[in-house]
Parts: sequence; structure tokens; C-alpha cells
Amino acid sequence: MKKSIFQLALLAGLLLAAPGCFLIGGGEVLADIKRISGVILPDRLRIISEFDNGEFVAGGKYWINKKDLQGFLKSHPFEPVHKKYHDGQLFNAFAGKDSIPFSQLSLLKCFSDCKPGDAWLFVVNPSTGELWIELQYPDFAGDGPPCGKSDTTRKVHGNLMPRPPNEEVISAAGTHYSHPNP
Repeated sequence: MKKSIFQLALLAGLLLAAPGCFLIGGGEVLADIKRISGVILPDRLRIISEFDNGEFVAGGKYWINKKDLQGFLKSHPFEPVHKKYHDGQLFNAFAGKDSIPFSQLSLLKCFSDCKPGDAWLFVVNPSTGELWIELQYPDFAGDGPPCGKSDTTRKVHGNLMPRPPNEEVISAAGTHYSHPNP
């Protein structure tokens, strides 16, 4: 009896402590993407799958119908992925079977942007309407992804603090650099 109560408590703790490790699909991630990025998405966007690791990255695979696709592509600065490569390995590490097919690089277009503490990446296959969106947000320590070379701050306990000297970071576009802070 004690063993089964312990097992039940352990299972409940795992489910409560790590909800972001599971795939979700009720539109919670999409609502956050819209709110944080400010990107206007088509109303008829279909959710294929969503994930949130519960600490620093969320995203999903979506589908845009042909009727809405061209307007969406024209209203955002999409470029061929091979011209503006973004390391989507973070997305693919959590997306499972719905990962970005970088083997089809010539078919994909993307755009990314950021604001201090948050970064987002949109990758679309214009021939199929498949859309992959990655949203990076601050972790439990308050550190978010850097936003360009001019972002020399990070959040520490909710307060913006200078980054340590020569701290190597990766921008939203996947660029490695060190901050030359004194």
C-alpha cells in the first residue's frame, strides 16, 4: 500500500513539475507566439502539433491554407533559408516527427526577429503551406535569448543586468559573438 502511494505521488510530481516536456496541441503555444512576437497570423491556421519545454523554448508545426498563404508570405520578410540560415536544431530537438525538414532547404523560406528576452523564428514551405514556429523566452533564471549585438543585457531575477565581459552568446539568427563589455 505504501509503495503504491509513493509511486502515485512520484507520478503526480513528475506530471506537475515537467508539463512542458510533453507535446501539447490546444493552441496555448500559438497564443503566446502571437502575443510575444506580434506577428499577425492567418485566422484559418491549423495546429498540427505544439510543444513547450517549460523553460526556454516553445513552438509548433502549423498549416496555412493556400488562400491565406500568399498574403502571409507578402506581409512578412521571408527569405530563402539558404540565404539567411538559422540553426533550427533547437526546434528540431523538441519537435519530434514534426521537425523542420532541413533536407529540403531549397523549398523553405524563413524570417526571424527578436526583442530583448524573446526571439522567434518562422519557417514555411510555400509549396505545402507547412509552417514551423520557434519561440525562445527567458528561462527560470530570467535569462532570455540575446537580441542582436546591441543587446548587452540579460535578465537576472527580473532585472536587466550587464552581461559578463566577453560572454559568448548566440543571437536569434544563430550568429556567435562575444560581448566586449568591460
